[in-house]
Parts: sequence; C-alpha cells; structure tokens
Amino acid sequence: MRILRSAGVGVLLFLSFSAFGKLIVVNTTNNILPLPGETNLVQAISLLEDGDTIGFNIPGPGPFYLDTPPFLLFNGYPPITNHNVTIDGYTQPGSAPNTNPILSSNNARIQIVIDARGGGYHSELVPGAFDLSESEQIFIKGATNVNIRGLCFLGPGTGAGDELDPYRYAIGFTPGSHRGHISACWFGVDLDRTNVFRFRDAVAAFRANTTNYVNNTIIGVGSDTSSASEARAQFNVIVGEFIPVILEGQGYRISGNFFNVFPDGMTDYNVDGNDPHNIEAFIEIGRRGDNVVIGTDGDGVNDDEERNIFGGITVAGEQEFIQWYSSNTMTNNVIAGNYFGLATDGVTRFTNSMAIFGGLTAASTFRIGSDFDGVSDDLEANVISMNYPFDTLFPSPEQPGTPKPPRFANLTVNSLGPRISFRGNKLMGNN
Repeated sequence: MRILRSAGVGVLLFLSFSAFGKLIVVNTTNNILPLPGETNLVQAISLLEDGDTIGFNIPGPGPFYLDTPPFLLFNGYPPITNHNVTIDGYTQPGSAPNTNPILSSNNARIQIVIDARGGGYHSELVPGAFDLSESEQIFIKGATNVNIRGLCFLGPGTGAGDELDPYRYAIGFTPGSHRGHISACWFGVDLDRTNVFRFRDAVAAFRANTTNYVNNTIIGVGSDTSSASEARAQFNVIVGEFIPVILEGQGYRISGNFFNVFPDGMTDYNVDGNDPHNIEAFIEIGRRGDNVVIGTDGDGVNDDEERNIFGGITVAGEQEFIQWYSSNTMTNNVIAGNYFGLATDGVTRFTNSMAIFGGLTAASTFRIGSDFDGVSDDLEANVISMNYPFDTLFPSPEQPGTPKPPRFANLTVNSLGPRISFRGNKLMGNN
C-alpha cells in the first residue's frame, strides 16, 4: 500500500504525420551530446506539442539501448506535458508487436530499450502525489491521452525511497493525467527474454487530493480493439517489480498482461519473499477504486485475448495478488478470465499459495468470474491454482510456525454489505 506523503545541440528531424500533429523522429541513442543532424529522445520529448508522435529510426542493427540521462545535471528525460501524444517504439525498423494469442508465448520484437541500469532518472515534487524520494523514467505530468507502446524498460533496482536513492518507477502519471494507455511494452525483463532488471513500480499513478485523481488508465488491451490481431499487439510483459502496477483513481482496465511470467508464457519469476524475488502485490488500486476491469470484460469482443497471466507467489507484503486500499466504495469491479498461478498452457502450475484479494468494505461490489449473461461466459472464468506444490509449501508432519493453506480470498469485513458474485471459476488446490 502506498503511504500518502505530504535542449541539446543538433539539427532536429521532423516529418509530417497528420493534420493533428507531427512525427518527431529519434535517430540516435546519444542522450547527452547528439551530433549535428541527430535527434535524441530528450530533445524529442522537449519538442512535443498536442497531438504529436515520437517515432524512431536509429541507423544500424538493433536493438538500441537508450541510457537515461543522469539526474545531475540533466534530471533524466523531461516530463510529458502535452495531450494526445504517443511514443511508439514499433516505428523503429526491425521491430514488430506480438502476434501470438495470450495463451501462448509473446513474440514481440522490441528494438528500443529505455535503459535505467546506469542510474539515470527524473525526479520532481508534485505536491500530494510525488516527492523527491521518488523517480521516473517517463513522467506524464497532467497530460491526457498519452500512449506509450513498443518499448522495453530496464531498471536499476527498486531504490531506497530517499532523495539520494529514490524509489524507481518506469512510468509515472501525475494527477489529472487521465486516459493513459500503456501497451505492447516489456518491463523488467531484457530482450534476451531471461535476465531481469527490476524497478520498484512499472506503472505508478498517484492522486494529489480527494478531487484530483488519475482516472481511466489502460494497461494492456484497450476496450476499443476491433480484432484479435490488434489486441495481441497490445500485450505487456511485466516481470520482477515490487509493485508492478499501482493506480489511484477509478475506471481502470488491466487486460492482456503477463505478470511475473516470462515471454515464453511457461516460466514464472517465482516470488518467495527474498530480495529480489519479493513483491508487495501485483496490482494495487487505491483511494477510489470503482469501475475497474482486471482481465476479460465479457462484451463478446476479443474476450479470449483480454485475460492476464499471473505467476506464483508464496510471500507478499500485502498477502494478496490484488489489493484495493484506502477507499470506502470499490464498486462495480470485475476480475474475470485470468490465470492465477498457472502457465499459458493451462496445465503447468507455478509455486503458489497466496490469496487473490481482500480488504473489501461494506459498499464494495465485485464480480469474480462469469456473469452468465450468455456472452463469453466460459471465457470469464478465472483459473485459480493455489497451495502448490503442497508438500513443499506445507510439509508433513507440520512444523511449528508453518502457515496454513490460504483461501482464494479473504472476504471478511467488519460490517455487512459487500456484494460479491463468484461464479463459473475453476479452482485448483484451493482451501
């Protein structure tokens, strides 16, 4: 749970893109001193106007690793403050988005890496939301409809949470940065599909006060996708983060993602509580938490491509896969079609013994699984594999202090009122 706390030189290359904005082409990895005729990502972000797109055309064989400028003297990349802008890594020649279904491997060919392993970052005070103990790679500051796609983000670790070593986020949204869309990106896992370089958070969006939130963020597949191929081209792979996604507001859609599952779809980043294999929760929704879809929306369009695949957990800071926090409402929420503790083949089980969610209030309304309205009912089933492998997690004879096998969720509340529909799911090894 989050605690609320008080241009370089060179000739810039532009191409006409549309009547609504221009295309700014990044053609160098040199983020410090680009040569004449070169445009780097720092300059490209600085030159954004409403409606623009940043594309890439870096010469030579890829992939291309763009080292984040250091905090001193550059303060990393400048914040994005313009509306309706896009950073599209798939414009780089040789790249291509994923074409496989969600229940398969992710075959995206990403060519542009936002590489923070050297320690570079952006940090600034946004009262009530971000302070100097936090940092970002891409920082979206009050801008709406920002689309980030086709990038790989590699982190330097989680950070210590102070001004000398701030928490490290790949992407940060400030209050008012509504309707952002993060798609077809890899976080934490390198392009070799194996090595992990984690952040604290992959995507962090924090409110400032009770009237200024970050709403309607999409992580993965958008609701307006018209075909299976379009949906598959939006899948994210998020591996190794302490809190992969934390959002404060409402109207979120988190669909079509691998969480702690490597691109092969069959191997998980097993979380056992020991750094760097530790986690607080996969998804944290705070402060409001209404009208959230995690997985399949069940509208009959691409429902089979909207599920999330979650790796296994045996120890978590919040003792849950998904956490709602600091809200008195949490209404009209859907968790459907997801695989928890199970690989994409639907057979291979990950080491997992962790409750899915909890902490509901008297006003909460949740649907977990199918609504049985005759549309995509079978696809809305969550598959929940827990307490596996049992003899390893809970040895016999029982040892003092050995935890009991958990239930799939803790629905206990202090007062009557929550309304929960739990139907049509498939449970494996649940207590």
